[in-house]
Amino acid sequence: MKHYAWLALPVSVALLTGCGSTPPAPGKIDSLSSPPMLELQSQAKGSGSLSFKNTGGSALTYSTTVTFPKGTPAWLNVTKGASATVQPNASQTVEFSAVCPNVSITSTYTATIALTVGSGSSAVSKTATATLKCVAVPVIETPDTEKPVVTVTAPQNVSVSHVTITGNATDNLGVMRVTYSLNEAAETDLDVQAGTSVALDFSVENLLQGLNTIKVRAYDAAGLVSDVRTLAVSYTPAESPDMVAPELHQASAVFQKHGEGYRLQVTGVASDNMTQASSLKIEYALDGENYSLVAEPTWTDSGFSLYVTNLDLTQYANDAEGHVSVRILDEAGLASGAISAAFLVDTTAPTASLNPVDWTKQSNITITGNVGEANFKSASWTFGNRTGELLKSDVAADGSFSVPLMGIPEGTTTFTLTVTDQAGNQSATPATVEVKADFTAPEAGTVQASPEVVIVPGTVTLSLTPTDAGSGVSSVVFKGNGKTLPATLANGTWTATDSFDAPTSTSYTATVTDSAGNTSQAAAASVTARKPVAPSVIGLVVAIQKGNSSNAGVKATISHEAPSVKITLTYTQKPGGKHPSFTSVIDTAFTGTDFSATIKNVEVGGTVQLKVEDGVNEPVLSETVTVTN
Repeated sequence: MKHYAWLALPVSVALLTGCGSTPPAPGKIDSLSSPPMLELQSQAKGSGSLSFKNTGGSALTYSTTVTFPKGTPAWLNVTKGASATVQPNASQTVEFSAVCPNVSITSTYTATIALTVGSGSSAVSKTATATLKCVAVPVIETPDTEKPVVTVTAPQNVSVSHVTITGNATDNLGVMRVTYSLNEAAETDLDVQAGTSVALDFSVENLLQGLNTIKVRAYDAAGLVSDVRTLAVSYTPAESPDMVAPELHQASAVFQKHGEGYRLQVTGVASDNMTQASSLKIEYALDGENYSLVAEPTWTDSGFSLYVTNLDLTQYANDAEGHVSVRILDEAGLASGAISAAFLVDTTAPTASLNPVDWTKQSNITITGNVGEANFKSASWTFGNRTGELLKSDVAADGSFSVPLMGIPEGTTTFTLTVTDQAGNQSATPATVEVKADFTAPEAGTVQASPEVVIVPGTVTLSLTPTDAGSGVSSVVFKGNGKTLPATLANGTWTATDSFDAPTSTSYTATVTDSAGNTSQAAAASVTARKPVAPSVIGLVVAIQKGNSSNAGVKATISHEAPSVKITLTYTQKPGGKHPSFTSVIDTAFTGTDFSATIKNVEVGGTVQLKVEDGVNEPVLSETVTVTN
């Protein structure tokens, strides 16, 4: 039969900073832990962990990947913490398991664990290189089925707080390890030299008063464990009167919601020179009341805890300070000094507020508000399918806070905040605010110019009917002819006007902005301003009116493009006539085409000529006609 001892070798993890740019806000992986160490052999299993801290100012979400060199087995698997969201200033642990492949010769394997924040070109990673050395273990030709044997003795009664145990441990192949445990505590390894027979002579300290149970075990190279040898040792110290009162080192109280009502949790630390902590009695007294004995306090290694549920809240105003006095009694009836612990009575649910959020075209925004609670403990928020938490460290002294939201969706999404105070009261109605995002520019449509050709002097009217399916149109800007034109809105159409005093050609543009700040492509229109065609006079006739030989009617057709024309008439006396010549302005702003007028002090044979002026072209003279009957 061959016998082999197996060699425990470590799995080491070297932490490397991945290449790439500095991780963007909001979070940062930092404070990576020291490499874990494992003891493994061929086909053995082990585990380890990595930890880091988020030292950034916001929560970060990470994921892990494990890669192995080409041609090597996948021997490592992340078992816990493969992906998670880590709050600012919080630590996170990533646990993994390792399985050593079945090897016939000692072999070394590696794997890379990558922790990645973000995605695409903005992803930032930190990596850990894990190394596993697997030691080949020859097959034992004949399995070892014989357990070690432990033989120990000890005094049954002692008057001191320690006891000496003697004996030996034997095994057919060899004892590799011997342990003992006191009163069901964790096993403690003894310093022994491995061998088939190991002599035992050791001391167990820190016995408790009364009965103590000591258990001894031995382990061999095959992993077999001996039957447990149990020793009962009673420790009774030499009797002396207890003259020392117990000590109450600290006490504190917290008022908290419990079910539909409220209770007071009191915690503290106490000790006594002779009485075990779990045997100490606790008394408490509320403001102005007598002391009451606590029936069932809870004791742990760190101290005691008790709950007072019969609170008379009628004696306390809301947000008032109450007091509970606590003292300790030992088995000798000695009492400690009392400590008075203050607590805040708070039965009012928090009322948080969120500041309004305007339409935005930004994908990253910040929600602000106030938790509305001086006794704030925490708050939870939701935004679509996202959730998060506010801690006391995230909130300013005045209750204000901010929550950054990255990559918000287009449209309207509700942000909801529920606040919990230190007493456990929770917002009766969560605070909400609508986050409205619009990433799409408006559609400007077509600029209409009326008229497209302007006769100077004249004006043009520009109109535009834009559309926006998101936040809605908030403004339209018309530009052209070297100026920005004020626009007005009526029934969904925006209009602006411009005037011309001289011929020109002008291009106008219109841009549309929505309530989120998105601006459309510019829409355009062209307008030409020109001089009017010179006026003309056709069919001028001047005839004496019946019944009055000195008055004559004047008729003509006057064609013009100007808004109005000035008409001047000149009468020339006939030779030897009785009525002298004259010139008179008949109409300063004639707008029609069919001209007619009556002139006085004329006679048959005299002549008449019209002069027409549009203010732009040279004056136009009509033909000269003779006054007839």
